[in-house]
Amino acid sequence: MAEETRYIIQTYGWQAAKGRAPAKLVITDTKEVPSEADAIRKAERIHQNSTEHVGVDAYRLTVDDEAGEYSEPEFFVRLGEVPDLD
Repeated sequence: MAEETRYIIQTYGWQAAKGRAPAKLVITDTKEVPSEADAIRKAERIHQNSTEHVGVDAYRLTVDDEAGEYSEPEFFVRLGEVPDLD
């Protein structure tokens, strides 16, 4: 199988911590969508309308499932509270 491009939307929320530890930003959902335009449109809609998600990313990956290889994500949109990129 050849490489293919996948378009992803990933949402984030705060997870309460135990004791005195601070809350943690965690992934709440990940969905594949058909295109870059869909990813951007859906991410913006989630950011504007969602009360359960504090942030959302829209990005693309190049994937070769047979080889188990994944490229670094290329972000189109990062809205709200999202993890820092290292």
